[in-house]
Amino acid sequence: MIDGHGWTFPLALGLALDAGIGGSPPQMRVHASDAALTLGEARTIALKAVPGGYIVSEELNHPDRQDGGTLHFSFQIRRGRGAFEVRINAMSGTPTVGLTQA
Repeated sequence: MIDGHGWTFPLALGLALDAGIGGSPPQMRVHASDAALTLGEARTIALKAVPGGYIVSEELNHPDRQDGGTLHFSFQIRRGRGAFEVRINAMSGTPTVGLTQA
């Protein structure tokens, strides 16, 4: 069915939902193909940033203000009793390390 603007109703409804109309914020879809690094390359960089550590969890995160609006891999790494969050810029490979638990 075509509405007064020439769009089919299901398409218009789908665009409205994608745009966050109706109370929910828009969701970004992030794909590994958007990154210049592979997950394996990011893992290697993260483990070099915390020598002797091992990865507990990993994910590819959408751009946010904390990382200057860049796509990044996020790793939780344990070493001894310490826990670290390592963020790897998915375009440049630059690591940022934060201690989350001592």
